[in-house]
Amino acid sequence: MKFRDFMLLAILCTTTFFIYNTALPADIMEVRNIITAREIIDNDSWLYPTLNGVLQLEKPPLPTWVAAAIEYISPDSLGAQRMAAGVMAVVWITFFYYVALYLSQRKDYALYSTIIFMTCYNVVQMGRTASWDIYCNAFMMAAIYFLMRGLYDDYFKERQRPWLYLPLAGLMMGLSFLSKGPVAFYAQLLPALIAALIFIRPLDVREKWKPLAAMVVICLVVSGWWYVYLLLNHHEEVMAFLSQHGYWGMRIVRPWYYYWRFFCETGVWTTLMLTALMIPFWNKRLPERRGYLIAVTWTLVALVLLSLIPEKRVRYLLPMMTPCSLAMGYVIIYFKDYCHKDRQAERLFLLNGVVMSVVTFTLPVLVFIFGYQRDSMHLDSYVGITLLIVLAGLWIARATMNRDARQLIFGVAALFAVICSFLLRPIANVFDNPDKNSIHQISNLDLPFYHKADEDLRIELIYSARHQIKPLDLSDEKAVEKAMPCVVITRDDITKSLSGEQLKKIRLEPLGRFDDNKHPKGNEHYTADFINHATILRQR
Repeated sequence: MKFRDFMLLAILCTTTFFIYNTALPADIMEVRNIITAREIIDNDSWLYPTLNGVLQLEKPPLPTWVAAAIEYISPDSLGAQRMAAGVMAVVWITFFYYVALYLSQRKDYALYSTIIFMTCYNVVQMGRTASWDIYCNAFMMAAIYFLMRGLYDDYFKERQRPWLYLPLAGLMMGLSFLSKGPVAFYAQLLPALIAALIFIRPLDVREKWKPLAAMVVICLVVSGWWYVYLLLNHHEEVMAFLSQHGYWGMRIVRPWYYYWRFFCETGVWTTLMLTALMIPFWNKRLPERRGYLIAVTWTLVALVLLSLIPEKRVRYLLPMMTPCSLAMGYVIIYFKDYCHKDRQAERLFLLNGVVMSVVTFTLPVLVFIFGYQRDSMHLDSYVGITLLIVLAGLWIARATMNRDARQLIFGVAALFAVICSFLLRPIANVFDNPDKNSIHQISNLDLPFYHKADEDLRIELIYSARHQIKPLDLSDEKAVEKAMPCVVITRDDITKSLSGEQLKKIRLEPLGRFDDNKHPKGNEHYTADFINHATILRQR
C-alpha cells in the first residue's frame, strides 16, 4: 500500500469511528454490555458475568471483558468504550483490504472497495457502538483472510504456509465465537465459503488436512473453554438460564422478505449497490468476472441465510456489507477503466454520480431545517458546514462530469469526513431531551436499589443509576423491612404502593421525579417507562 493511500484510510478511519464518538447516547446493546462490565469489576467475577445480578449467557464474554478492562482503567467513559469498538472496526477494515487485494491482485480495487466499505451506513453505525457485533465480524474477517491464504496460496504464491495461516484462522474463528457465538459463522463465514468453493477450488486439500485439523481444534478450544468452565462450576445456573430463555431466532419474528431493502444499509452507496446487482450486465463485461461473481454470490447467499432465520433485525445485515462492498468495488474499477469506451456503463456511472450529487447538495437544506432552525447550531457553524458540504458536492459533481470514478470515491470519502467531524454533534442535539432529569444524579448513594416488583424496569435505568436494581414486593412488609434502608424506584408516588400500617413504620425521603427519556416530548420514542420516582426508605 502506498503511503498516500495509507494516510487517506487512516484519516478516514479517525473521522469515521473516533471523532465525537460520544455525540449520540448509549443504545440498549451498549447499556447491557457496560452494565455487565461494571458488575465484573465491582464483583471481581470475570468468569461469571452478570447483568443486574443475573448470570449473563445471552452473549459470549469477550467484548464484555474488553469493556470491563476499560471500565477498570477509565470508569464511566462511554468515549473510551466506543474507542475500543472503533479499534475493532479498524481491524475489520484492515483485513477487508487484504481480502480485497488477495481476490483481485489490484491495489486500486482494494483501496476503492475499502473506502466504500468503511463509509457504508451500517458499518459506520456499528463501528461507533460499544456492542458485540463489531467484534465477532472483525475477527471473522481476519479468519476469512487467513483461511483464504491457507487454502488458495497455491494459485498466487510460490511458497505455501498452511501451518501459519490455518491455525491463525482457527484462532480468529474462536475469538469470533467468543464474541457473539455462531452469528458470524452463519452470516459471514458460511456464505464466503460457499461462494469461494463454487468459483475457486483449493488445490491439494488432502495434503493440508493436518493444519486444517489444527484449525478446527484451535477454534473449538478457544470457542468452548468458557462454556465448559460454566457447565463444570455453575451447572445449575446455566441449566436454569437455558430453560428460561428462548433460542436465537425466536424473539422478534419478521416475515422472510423483511431484508428485501438490504442495499439501503450501504447508505450513500445504495444506487451503486443496485447497479452492482445487475448480474447479467456485469457478467458479460467485467474482466475480473470471477472475483465479482464470488462477491455477488456471497451477498445473495448471506441474504438467503439471514432471511431463513425467523428473528430479524437491521443490524444483523452488518456482515453483508463485506460482500456488498467487494461487488461495488468491481463496478467502480470497471467505471474507472472502461467508462469512456462503454456507452451503457457510462450512463450507469452518470446515474450514480448525479444521485450522489443531488443527495449531497440537499444536505445543507436538511441541516438548515433540522439543525439551524431548531437552534442546535449557530449561524457561523451552519455557514461553515454548508460551505464544506458544497465543496464536497462540487467534487462529486465534477468527478461525475469527467467520468472519473476514482475522484467520485474520494469525493464521497471527503463528504463522510465532513459529516462525522462537524455534523454528528448538532444532529444529536436535535433529538436530545431538553427536559431530561436523569436518575444518574443519585448514583452516588451508598444504598441498595430496588424497583416495585410488579412494574417493568428499563435496563437503561440500571445503567444510569449505576446500581443493581432488584425487584421488591412493596406489599410484603417483612421483605420491605429487611431491605431497608434502601432506594426504591416507582412509576408513581410510593405512598400509593404502601399500606397505612407500613407508612407508620417507614420514614420516606423523596429524592425526586426523574425523566431519563433520550428523546423530547412529542417524539414517538418518548415513553412513560423512563419517568420514575425515587425514594429512600428508612425505619422510623
